[in-house]
Amino acid sequence: MWMLWPPYRRRVLAEADEYLESFGNRAYSQCRTDCIEAMEKRDYNRWAFLSSVRGVLAKKLGRDRYLDTATGYLEQEPYDHGPGIVVQRSKDTTLH
Repeated sequence: MWMLWPPYRRRVLAEADEYLESFGNRAYSQCRTDCIEAMEKRDYNRWAFLSSVRGVLAKKLGRDRYLDTATGYLEQEPYDHGPGIVVQRSKDTTLH
């Protein structure tokens, strides 16, 4: 595939690292937003480049590029939310 030439690949990896340094866990979302903006401006070269960066970020952050948000939340592993944060209520309680 022509898009995986070594110089191009190095630029994609460098850009992905920049996104990770600048935005942390939000790097994929920010890159996606930038892709949408590039498409709206009809800058197809930038859009194609950022799409490659987004693919690298998806792999680094363990995301599935084509998974919708609701399914992503359902498939997340439970984790410790820290002290004072209630994740599950007992059956006897209500929201009000």
